[in-house]
Amino acid sequence: MVYDAANDWLAAVGGTNGGSIYDGWRVQRVTGSPLYAAPIATINRIRPRDAQQGVDEMAFQGSGADADFTDVISATQWLYNGAVFSDQAVFTMTAATLTETFSLGLQTVSFRVQDDEGEWSAPVQQNIYIRNGSGGAGDGASWTHLIYASGDNDLYHWLGDYPEGMLRRLKTSAYAQPGVTTAVLYDGNGLGDTIRGVLDADGNWTEESMGELRMDDPQTLIAFINWGYETFNTDYYALSIADHANGVVGIGLDTGGGGGYEFLTPIELRTAFNAATNDGARELDIVHFDGCSFGLFEDAAIVHDYAAYVVASPNTAWAFFPYELYRQAAGRPQNEPRDYAIAIGETYGQKAAFESKPYTISVMDMAYFDPLNGAISDFGNALLTYAAADPQQAARISQLRQYDADRDENTQLYDSYQPYVTVDALDAYVDLTDWAMRVNVAISDTSVITETATAVLNIAHPDAEQFIAYESHASGSAFWHGSVIPVNLDNAHGLGIYYPAHSDSDPQSDYQRYISNQLFDITADSGWRAFIAGSVPAQPPNPPAPNPSGGLIPSSGTFRLFLPTVVRQ
Repeated sequence: MVYDAANDWLAAVGGTNGGSIYDGWRVQRVTGSPLYAAPIATINRIRPRDAQQGVDEMAFQGSGADADFTDVISATQWLYNGAVFSDQAVFTMTAATLTETFSLGLQTVSFRVQDDEGEWSAPVQQNIYIRNGSGGAGDGASWTHLIYASGDNDLYHWLGDYPEGMLRRLKTSAYAQPGVTTAVLYDGNGLGDTIRGVLDADGNWTEESMGELRMDDPQTLIAFINWGYETFNTDYYALSIADHANGVVGIGLDTGGGGGYEFLTPIELRTAFNAATNDGARELDIVHFDGCSFGLFEDAAIVHDYAAYVVASPNTAWAFFPYELYRQAAGRPQNEPRDYAIAIGETYGQKAAFESKPYTISVMDMAYFDPLNGAISDFGNALLTYAAADPQQAARISQLRQYDADRDENTQLYDSYQPYVTVDALDAYVDLTDWAMRVNVAISDTSVITETATAVLNIAHPDAEQFIAYESHASGSAFWHGSVIPVNLDNAHGLGIYYPAHSDSDPQSDYQRYISNQLFDITADSGWRAFIAGSVPAQPPNPPAPNPSGGLIPSSGTFRLFLPTVVRQ
């Protein structure tokens, strides 16, 4: 965009709006004289916006533009509580200075610029959140655990006020747990049965009716998180979303008290977390996706910049919902976010082992998200280049990916399609670490493949103790409609990624929506998406019929997921 002084108009060329691309010039007549127009200030970024005193360094970056004749910015100011704390547009605040400058809690900073005519811009503002050195914003290590319990489906019995239900167990956990508050938003399978309950640190349970809320509505989730922030003044905040789930479909199934299957989709979830955390100004300490097959890297991307740790299961999850045990874990002496996230994972794994269920559970440290995202993108680009160079090389990759139930060694898959519970050739979720390890061995003659696969492993492998802070799994057998089904999870490493065996031409399929960036915003600039779009072979003749909805939950009809002892999520 440029100002044309001779004709007194702004002229612009090109641009985008969502998926549309504009070509050619557009002009806009200037209203009034631009000769002495005030400059415009922009806060480009503040990272991290959720910072610890004495621990984190904060990077500030601002810029200015002057619309008048000379177009010169002569001065900049960053302000806090009306006082200037820096006159540099771009600078880094050390941990020591951070402690001296900002108070704890939610704070607001302003940025403004001055042009060479002496005109100051209107200040622009950004919220930040400041914690003490241990990561809290109060005097002690206290927790609020928010549980978003979507039971308007066949899980109402395991989530609600029933003998096996989570609410019943919480209500009867009438003992003091200093520093721990548990709050629940629960919606059952009827109409007008949404309740909001609180189990306080003294063991007192209170609840109120909320009428009938749609749990698949992002605004319901936003309002619940904001209510938790505003109501409970604690150091740390964990959020669990407990319900049916599928990594590319969503979580938070709500049948509306009748028919239909509506989820909080990954895009809706990211939008909700952005709004609830004020674009990351106040991160959640833990986000727990308590549902099936929601341990994809793409699912972790949903809360990138909005949460410090993610707890999720890459494969089938079981409806234990032991939140009374999670409450105990939050009250341990070592209960900072990493400790508590791992304690949730350990507790779930112990429960699954006691029930003799095949399971996976992982804790992801989002501090390593950006480097892993870059490594995965590079890995995808390298695989695409290799496959595009020679049809035989493309076939080599495809064969390595194929799953054969009669083969002893298969790439580790995670459940994504019907039939439920099983891991089979239709499943589209691959264990990222297992895949990178197999590629590293099978295509070791190509240095760029080896280098990029190794880069992924250096961050994603549990032994690296970086992105995967904790991982536990076990193979075993699951009961399904009277049958005993073996589930092999021997090569699980705690993190899945979308990688179907075959492409799909249906524009509404998961495959087409994934490669067109309709499911996740992270795929837009990803070499992994490019690899999926350019290298996944077409469906063979007469393939097995996939799930009609492309996900774990059918788009129509009835379904029953009840199993002996526990139900599958």
